[in-house]
Amino acid sequence: AWLVRNHLGFSLTAQKQDISDPEVINTFARHVGDQAHLDYLYVLTCADVRATNPKLWNSWKASLFHDFYHRVRRALRRGLESPIDPEQLVSETREAARKLMLARGISSESIERVWRRFSDSYFLQHSPEEAAWHMRLLTDRDPSSDEPLVALDPRSVHGTTAVLIFTRVLQHGFGRTTAVLDQLGLNVVDARITPTGDG
Repeated sequence: AWLVRNHLGFSLTAQKQDISDPEVINTFARHVGDQAHLDYLYVLTCADVRATNPKLWNSWKASLFHDFYHRVRRALRRGLESPIDPEQLVSETREAARKLMLARGISSESIERVWRRFSDSYFLQHSPEEAAWHMRLLTDRDPSSDEPLVALDPRSVHGTTAVLIFTRVLQHGFGRTTAVLDQLGLNVVDARITPTGDG
C-alpha cells in the first residue's frame, strides 16, 4: 500500500525539484525511510513511466532517475540522523575535480583563479567530472575575453550531448540559445544557468 500511495513522489521530485540540493535529497530520504523502500519505489517508478507512455521514457529520464536514486541511497547510507552537509558536498566535489585537473597538468593557481568566479552552488549542481571539464576549458581562456565559449562534452552520456555555453550576461540570452538549438532540431532536456561573480 505504501508503494501505491507514494509511487508518483519519486518521479515528481526527480523531475520538478533541484536534485542537486542536499535538502531535497535529505527530505526525500526521510520520507522513504530505508533502502528497501527506495529500491522498490525506484523500480516501480521506472516501470510505471515506461508502461504508461513508452514515448516519455528516454535515456535522459533514465539518467535523471538513476542519479536521483543514487543521491538518495547515499543519504540513506549516511544515516537519517547524519544528513548530507552542503559544505561537505561542495568540498568533496571540489577536491575530486581538483585531482582530475591536476592529473591533466593544470596548475593549482589556474584552478583557484577560475574557481574564485563561481559560488558554492556551482559545485552542488555539477559532478567532479563536469566541473573538471568546465574548468579545463576556462583555465585556457583569457578572463577578459567577451567572446562566447561553446564546447561539446566528448563524453556522451545516455544518448545525450552536454553543451557548455560560457558568455557574458546577455538580455534574453537563454531564450536565444534555446531558439537556436531548436532551429537546429536539437532537444534541450536539461539546462543549468550558473552566474559567475564577474557577470
